[in-house]
Amino acid sequence: MVEVGTLIWRSHKQTIDVVVMNDVDVSTGIFQMNKFVHVWMHHDAETTRYTCDCSMYGILINVNDADEVCCHIRFLKEHVEANIHSLFNSDSDTLKTAIGVMLKRSIASIGQPVVKLDQHKLNHKFSVFSDDQIASVIVTLEKNRFVCTNGECRALKSHKRKAVSLDDSASLCQHLRTLNQNKAPWKEFVTELLEDDNTNIPVTDVPEEPLHCKIVSNDIEH
Repeated sequence: MVEVGTLIWRSHKQTIDVVVMNDVDVSTGIFQMNKFVHVWMHHDAETTRYTCDCSMYGILINVNDADEVCCHIRFLKEHVEANIHSLFNSDSDTLKTAIGVMLKRSIASIGQPVVKLDQHKLNHKFSVFSDDQIASVIVTLEKNRFVCTNGECRALKSHKRKAVSLDDSASLCQHLRTLNQNKAPWKEFVTELLEDDNTNIPVTDVPEEPLHCKIVSNDIEH
């Protein structure tokens, strides 16, 4: 994670922090360069409670040791939590370690409505704020089409749109609406549709992901 991974801080408030990081394949344990999860740190007066939207946490959500099994929560507890005070205070310059440098880089995206996550040539992933500007979801861009992976948006059937027609659509889920209002992070990855473009090409809710990916390169498809 520290050497080649993605760690992006999405929201930092008194009661909650939200970060996004790379996922891990639950069946093989292999680090996934272009698949991502959000992790929430819920703060109260005495403790911090964690939740994660990865598959492993979803399976173990009712198990007492879910926090210890979820690798994302373990990473935050073991390598991030102790540095949070320094990170958001004037002594942040003391973070000279590799994880410290990564953390300082991660907070540059706090509050940005749309942040690009992937290192892929074709299938792109974005972390997009919900209307509350706290919760974030993953939206994919594949073949000039956006797909919001949020379950509620998918149920309402407003989660898929061609990128070039976002402006013309009256019915967008809240996350595609945010994308439409913030084009800078994604406009360079959208090409004009050809005249013979097949508008009926299906768009999968979750684009096919590599099962094994250890090399970070836009020149190599994994």
